[in-house]
Order: sequence, then structure tokens, then C-alpha cells
Amino acid sequence: MYTTPAQWKHCPGEENPADYLSRGVNAGQLKDLYAWWSGPLWMSKGVEFWPRAAVITELSPLEERKTNHAVLHIQTPAPLRNPAKYSSYWKLLRVTVWIFRFILNLRLAHHPPGELTASELD
Repeated sequence: MYTTPAQWKHCPGEENPADYLSRGVNAGQLKDLYAWWSGPLWMSKGVEFWPRAAVITELSPLEERKTNHAVLHIQTPAPLRNPAKYSSYWKLLRVTVWIFRFILNLRLAHHPPGELTASELD
């Protein structure tokens, strides 16, 4: 351990430069904020000018937290066709639509006749 709690001091939130980002300060404003680059003004003065309100004298006991382990299993379907086997996008598209039409024909009583329609290709 490099420091002890007796050496720690509290920086009030309204003077804490680390809090600027959580207050909605954007990059354009940040470049002009002295405290962001140099810290609060009182830090460049002697310790007697530092806020006295909260001096940390001891370590807080560590919170004991329950560890929840969640398992997520995602199963993705295998691709219908290997796209690398086709010389053009359009040929792959037409073969895929024929497969979808076949699957649809298995489920429905009526079967669309003939060539693929524009709506099927869409």
C-alpha cells in the first residue's frame, strides 16, 4: 500500500474536475476549464486552504456481493446454402428463394405455379 487513509482528503463534488463529464460538459467547454487541467484552485495553495469537511480516517469495509452467473445460449440456424459456391449474387438469391418456396409449399395446401415472382424475390 502506497498511502494510508489518514493521507486521503475529500474533494467536494462541485469542485471535483472528474465530475465535469457527468455534468454534461462537452469537449469545446472542457478545453477552457482551468480546473480540468490543473485541479481546484485550493490544491495549488497550502494544506491550510484545503476543505476540512471530510477527512477519511479509516477504510470502509468491503461490500460483500453475491455473484450471479448467467448463462446465455444462442443457437443460430445453419445457413441454407454456402454463398461461396455461387458465381453471382443473383444466382444465390434465386436458389435461396426456390428453397423458401419449397418450404412454404410443404406448409400450405396451394402451391404457386411457374417461375418465381417479383414479390418472392423481394
